[in-house]
Amino acid sequence: MMLPIAESSAEAVAFTPNQIVCLERDGVALYAEVIQMIPERQRCWVRPRWLVCPEQVYVLDDRAPDLVWPSADFRLAFDLEVLPLTGELSTSSRATAGRQQLQQWLRRWHSTQGN
Repeated sequence: MMLPIAESSAEAVAFTPNQIVCLERDGVALYAEVIQMIPERQRCWVRPRWLVCPEQVYVLDDRAPDLVWPSADFRLAFDLEVLPLTGELSTSSRATAGRQQLQQWLRRWHSTQGN
């Protein structure tokens, strides 16, 4: 399933591969690993790692598809945010639920962008 690619008019931000970045909205945070920057499109290719909702942390465990998203929407994640997430255990059912939550959240994000 192909996820939507959001549009952004803000300037691109440069990240480096393997950095953990955060995409936040509506009390939900997606932490993802940067795979590659695409400067000519002001996008970055990221691999989702954790989806943090108000009452649940989903370990995505390579079960969520990679995203190409406007780099300006991300911020660099702080070590103090990410370190507690590395101890979260993954189960197949939580990863599947996390992938579904991620897809719904990204669709809501995309729909509010007016695309």
